[in-house]
Amino acid sequence: LIELVNIEKKYDLKAKVVAKLELFNPAGSVKDRAARYLMENAYNDGIIKNDTVIIESSSGNFGIALAGMCKIKGNSFICVVDPNITEVNRKIIELLGAEIIIASKTDENGNYVQDRIQIVRDYITELENVYWTNQYENQYVWKAYFSLGEELCNELEQIDYVFVAVSTCG
Repeated sequence: LIELVNIEKKYDLKAKVVAKLELFNPAGSVKDRAARYLMENAYNDGIIKNDTVIIESSSGNFGIALAGMCKIKGNSFICVVDPNITEVNRKIIELLGAEIIIASKTDENGNYVQDRIQIVRDYITELENVYWTNQYENQYVWKAYFSLGEELCNELEQIDYVFVAVSTCG
């Protein structure tokens, strides 16, 4: 959490402006929170075990975070991505030991998300002991972000406004 003093001076603001830098999380984004929370709680609830294969559709950051958590926990990880993934994100996911599958079918808007999700669905019906983390609907994912709010409340005396840049974030 850092104070953005130059912005306050530049715009003559009568408020303290701070930024929470999630890029300093181990895998470099806010998605680390969701991956950790999801994996820890799914283990505690008996949903996944050491030999469970984890699978997810991701355009990058959640895939990186899950690849890191799977490496720590010892789970195999399959990350379904699309051709638009950055080379850096793809390499990081691969270096963390994940298998990458690249979707190829676009929808009417030129997006690959539906194909990525269909690939995941095909895997979970064809293979045993596979868990789809499903960042789009999994309660573990959205619950993970409560910790961010708690941290802000604990670290700041007063909060008048919060602006949050999010992608899927459950």
